[in-house]
Amino acid sequence: GLAYWQEQTRSSTDDAVAALDARRQNLYRAVVYGLKLEQTRRETAVVILQAFHLAERRGYWHEWIPLIQNAAAACPPDEPLLRAGLLNRLGELYLTSRQLPAAIESHLQAETILKQTGEDQQRANHLRANELRHHIWSNLSMDYAFSRQYDLAEQYGQQALAGFRATNAPPKFHANVLNALGVVAWWRGQHDRAETLLREAVAIWRELNQFTDLLRSLNNLMGTLKAARKYDDVWPCYAEAVTYFSHNVGEYEKSLIEVSYGGALYEQGQYDEAKAAFQRANSPYLQQSSYFYHRATVAQCLGNTFLAQNRLADAAPHLEESARLWRQFDDELMLANTLGTIAELYAQQGKADDAIALFEQALALLARYPDDAWAKKLTADFTRQLQEQKTAVNPE
Repeated sequence: GLAYWQEQTRSSTDDAVAALDARRQNLYRAVVYGLKLEQTRRETAVVILQAFHLAERRGYWHEWIPLIQNAAAACPPDEPLLRAGLLNRLGELYLTSRQLPAAIESHLQAETILKQTGEDQQRANHLRANELRHHIWSNLSMDYAFSRQYDLAEQYGQQALAGFRATNAPPKFHANVLNALGVVAWWRGQHDRAETLLREAVAIWRELNQFTDLLRSLNNLMGTLKAARKYDDVWPCYAEAVTYFSHNVGEYEKSLIEVSYGGALYEQGQYDEAKAAFQRANSPYLQQSSYFYHRATVAQCLGNTFLAQNRLADAAPHLEESARLWRQFDDELMLANTLGTIAELYAQQGKADDAIALFEQALALLARYPDDAWAKKLTADFTRQLQEQKTAVNPE
């Protein structure tokens, strides 16, 4: 049975993942059973590693995180590369589910195992060990980017890129790290650099026909172009992205694209069109999924749009839902944005004291992100509005 599943999970293309998705319960049962028997644990770990893309792309991390934890814990001492590989993938699932400290810890553990691996084993598996080390660094770059520790994100990303180039690694590895470095540059406000890196990543995924990864990098490129107010460059990215929706890509990636598109429309004052995009993003699939972080983003976007249309009663529940979810993820920057938006809502309702209290809360959270371009912009916006509310309460 494990030999069969090793064969079935060998390919990580979008079509292969979609085919595997239809039989995921059978695969899951085989893996659970295989981990119980000492004689089959190694072969089961190979299946888990190969099936990783199913769990990561289709949002099954709650089922698969315990499996990978168990597989890593049960790994034989003479298989350090296998254990490091499992911890590397475990860290990726932690990142996807926004468990950032756990993601960093898992990837650092994997890196430590490689450092401690004996020279004989390193020589015997030289290429595999090097590729894994560089992959771990690439993942740490993204971990630290999402944790908004941009210096560390840049450091690990550059190490990974240099390593992949030195070993002439497959193009997909280059694309992954270019995407991570592009995100770091975007969030630091280095828009020209971000655009260059992300366009390079997009070109590689396009060449490889890896549509899920292509949509993810296109989404980041759209976010960068929007931040740089290059709206005329956003529309072609969206038009291209939509052409890939007919392939076996995930609903999550489609939702990401709609949110970026809707955000650009919103900033252009096209609120009805923006709302339509956000409602497409807020699909039945998303509402029933484990993508809670993205659900919070979509709720925030809908709340913003209703607020811009002066539909205050419609805006309030979306913004409150978004704030509830951000608290669950301990994401203080996103929470600050939502609290500031709720403060704007209170201001429009004439509740100046409530607005002042929330603006002050939001600004206290934003002060913790001095290196983030968006945090700087929000700080300026909320500081101005806070002064307006204080002036309204005490005109003299």
